[in-house]
Amino acid sequence: MRTAIKNVIRGVLDRYGYEIRRKRPDPMSLNAILMRSHAEKPMATIFDVGANEGQSAREFRKWFPCAHIVSFEPFPPAFMVLKRHSAQDSNWVAENLALGTLSGVEPFHINQVSGANSILPTDNASNNYFSENPHITANVTEITVGRLDDYCVENGISSIDFLNIDTQGYDLEVLKGAGDLLEPTKIRAILVEILLLPIYEKQARFDEIFHLLDQHGYKLYCFIGGYMDRRVGLYWSNALFFPKIN
Repeated sequence: MRTAIKNVIRGVLDRYGYEIRRKRPDPMSLNAILMRSHAEKPMATIFDVGANEGQSAREFRKWFPCAHIVSFEPFPPAFMVLKRHSAQDSNWVAENLALGTLSGVEPFHINQVSGANSILPTDNASNNYFSENPHITANVTEITVGRLDDYCVENGISSIDFLNIDTQGYDLEVLKGAGDLLEPTKIRAILVEILLLPIYEKQARFDEIFHLLDQHGYKLYCFIGGYMDRRVGLYWSNALFFPKIN
């Protein structure tokens, strides 16, 4: 029956100059790249920093069903959703914690859209790029911040296969908080969000992130995803870094 239906559909499409082809997976998608890069040594540990409600971690679980995932989200309402998702997965840990350079308590800016929340205040210039600015701050609270290296020591984690950072302009501070872990034999792949318009005050610049990772033995592999504004160009993207090839 299925074959007959397919033949009818092909016949109709052929009449109008169309044909059916099997869609090929994008070889430059994040999951395809990570699967290739970790083919010889399977993905064992994934850190998802700035996890929000666990959207990215749920995708990582589809790609890497056996990996141990640790998600960090400081905003309580988003963390509660994240916690519900992770509770269904025995190999997924949710931490109500932000990561940065210094351990302690920091002000946290709750913006119009929870995915735009940040430790950093919103830059007034961001109003120039949005008709309805999702980065407008509605409230400020306090959150707990820790260091990546301290967390790993306390939890007996010696290496990370994939470090995903999406912290709304704070990614450089997360990397600095990795300390001696920030080297290719201990962190095998790093994805950071790059903001190319002034959205937050004192947000990390791409050249600062590139320089730090270059010094620690990483090379830029490619950019993945992003958003292009017709007036001003690229607003944000994700930069994937791998160890340099000797």
